[in-house]
Amino acid sequence: RFSQGVQDMSAVLQRTPEDASAWILRGRLQAASGNVTLAQADFEQALVKDPDNVEALVNRGRTRSMQRDPRGAEADFNAALKRAPNNPMVLNARGSHFAMLGQFDKANLTTSLILIPLAPIGVLIGVWLMKRIDQVLFYRILYGLIFVVGVKLLWDGLV
Repeated sequence: RFSQGVQDMSAVLQRTPEDASAWILRGRLQAASGNVTLAQADFEQALVKDPDNVEALVNRGRTRSMQRDPRGAEADFNAALKRAPNNPMVLNARGSHFAMLGQFDKANLTTSLILIPLAPIGVLIGVWLMKRIDQVLFYRILYGLIFVVGVKLLWDGLV
């Protein structure tokens, strides 16, 4: 079934090789038939023809995810999101990708729900402190803490 579709789209591409949507369609048929590597090549061809094509970026991201290339997939989803920030297809694909990576597990979501109420409390404490402490001292303390956090993040990135 899919092989006939791939053959038909190959015939279309022989007549109109500059048609990015034809490359995308053949890539989707390739992916559906299990030829993920060929599908990715078709999506890359679509991006050569139309570098800003959101659908090609999303589909290439999906094939990269299937090939266990999470960084490449994330880069494609982020590029698509940059071009179309409110596109449901992009948001769905990116969310599915993160879910497959296990970033939306129960423990992570529970931690997020517990920490959400602490954000406004932290802001209120900061406002309260700013009103009660000398402004110069307050900013020196904050800059010192930000420096410590920056050093820690650099250390984590290097190690």
